[in-house]
Amino acid sequence: MRRLETQSGFPGASSETAVVQDRWESLLGKTPRLRPWLSQMVERRRMVLAERLGRDAGAEIDRLLWSDLGRWLRDFEALPSYAVSAIALEIAPRRGLRRMPRASWKRSSPIPPSLSPTTASRPGCVPGWNL
Repeated sequence: MRRLETQSGFPGASSETAVVQDRWESLLGKTPRLRPWLSQMVERRRMVLAERLGRDAGAEIDRLLWSDLGRWLRDFEALPSYAVSAIALEIAPRRGLRRMPRASWKRSSPIPPSLSPTTASRPGCVPGWNL
């Protein structure tokens, strides 16, 4: 299992942050697809903090990052496990999938008269529907 501090952008671990780190590793062990998202969030947050506090405020940035990691962890742990898995699936990068262009969303042919809204509301117009 990879540790959080071995990934780029993660704050340095200490004895004070060991519990949060172990809990994150447990969560990431169950939902590994969260790991890339977490890495991106930490890197983005580090950049924002570095711009605000200055690049030489490394210890303060690490402290604030661990605070954020603890808050995010509590938020994820408060969710049911199926919700965390669903979130991980949603935010995971999709490889090999291409988005369908909006132009192809339009119907290539009109709705057949037998399925139009005006006729579909009449009983017996659609096979298998008993309205």
